[in-house]
Amino acid sequence: MKNKNLLYLFVYCDYFIVFSCKEKNKNQLFSSLSSKQSGIDFSNNIDETKLKGGALNEFGYMGGGVGILDINNDGLKDIFFCGNQVSSRLYLNKGEHHFEDKEEKI
Repeated sequence: MKNKNLLYLFVYCDYFIVFSCKEKNKNQLFSSLSSKQSGIDFSNNIDETKLKGGALNEFGYMGGGVGILDINNDGLKDIFFCGNQVSSRLYLNKGEHHFEDKEEKI
């Protein structure tokens, strides 16, 4: 009898886990967008051959930072990426999760 109850408990737990995982996907807060969809195509590429004496540590790979602010006062949050060995880039928010690269204008 104990084995039968244990089997029911296992089946119930398995059923609960499977269906609760499916429910979480419906309430997903974030989703991945490609660079083609968003217009953001920034990469903080590091060329280790340009570093003198291997001066790169773990912080060198993290980039200079990311700033999110409304730079042009249109009510939409714009994104500014700082690069270590690449040019910093400003992306203006055009709405609908699409950004315009303003690299040449900064």
